[in-house]
Amino acid sequence: MRTSRRLDVPFWPGACCDCRGMTAALQWAHMIERPVQVRVPHLHRSVDRNPVASDQAASRPSNPDSKHAAAGSTRVVCRKLRTRDLRHLVSSYRLVLVEQPDSLITRTGPLGVALHGLRPFSRMRPVTNLAFTSSDRFLAFAQFRQGAADRRWILSGVGLANGLFAPELVAEQLLEYSVKRAGNRGVKRLFAKVPGDCPIREAFDRVGFESYMAEDIFALDGPLATSLECDQMREQEPGDTWAVHQLYHAAVPKEVQFAEAWTSHQWDTAGRKRTKASGRSFVLENGHQIAAYARVRTGAKAAAIEFMYQPEYRQALESFCGAVVDRAVREEGATRVFVAVRAYQAELVTALGLLGFARVGQQDLLVKYTAAKVVAKASETIILSPSDVRERVPKRVPTFMHRRPKGESSARSC
Repeated sequence: MRTSRRLDVPFWPGACCDCRGMTAALQWAHMIERPVQVRVPHLHRSVDRNPVASDQAASRPSNPDSKHAAAGSTRVVCRKLRTRDLRHLVSSYRLVLVEQPDSLITRTGPLGVALHGLRPFSRMRPVTNLAFTSSDRFLAFAQFRQGAADRRWILSGVGLANGLFAPELVAEQLLEYSVKRAGNRGVKRLFAKVPGDCPIREAFDRVGFESYMAEDIFALDGPLATSLECDQMREQEPGDTWAVHQLYHAAVPKEVQFAEAWTSHQWDTAGRKRTKASGRSFVLENGHQIAAYARVRTGAKAAAIEFMYQPEYRQALESFCGAVVDRAVREEGATRVFVAVRAYQAELVTALGLLGFARVGQQDLLVKYTAAKVVAKASETIILSPSDVRERVPKRVPTFMHRRPKGESSARSC
């Protein structure tokens, strides 16, 4: 008769009561630590609904190199906007301010731009590209508007998911996808205005965007202290397009002109609809030439003004700027005015300071070429090895040119 032996298994303090009834093999197998698959959180706790292990804070990298390696392990999938992706543009993201000051006066947010981009019969509709994880979780989006006169894309908006870890890596892949998509559609240049303290500023450098100019943003809250008048200022007429284009060539450095590549359509008012988005343009006429130019765009009770002038007429710059700002406040109803001043416009900084403007930000103007720039035509010299030369074949007349003598042909006929 066989008797069952009971194995004495040591009891560990952390064991539960249910494990005492197990056999020895099951108890030792229960003690083996199995690796638990931990999901790296890429969104904030308020957005990420799935529970996260408590020991993930210790696994977060401390130096930038390990930070990029950890974030790069997540696969990013980029695609163009679909109808079902509109839900991601309603909430759960933070907007990165680019293309200032135009982005500060726009009334349509990212959702309105995306809806406009889904119109089926609009060639120059805006473009929206999005980035997701492999599990279709939203990460970021980038929106571009297309230039009507020349084929170019201008970055108008960037959105990042709340709590996105290492956003520059996601933005880098999203920008690369946007550049490839633009190149496939025949676009030659992509432009962007990005602040220097932007969290995704390094992503533009990695993709290949080149900085060609820096701008300072000045703002004025409320109307001017004194109303200024300028007798020589008037609103732009359709016949002033060529003169304004010549002013652009005279006032802007050559390097900036080569990067922007503006044509006269940039200053043309003929056929332009009178909307607040297009704005109004004013010129300062001195004799038979245009000495200064200003374009005013209004929206959301604010105005964005762009100035261009010849440095020789800096003495009339303060009155011209004051008259344009006064028009924007009184006639357009703007309560706040923004002016973008480029690095070569030092005289404009002085004039705006006298009017009460204050510097509120700085941004870099970037350009990306989708086609390779050719510096010189590549030439290659081919050296042929010597070979045996054959004798030339003597020239022969084609057979249909050989005719028989008349006597021979007549004798045969007889």
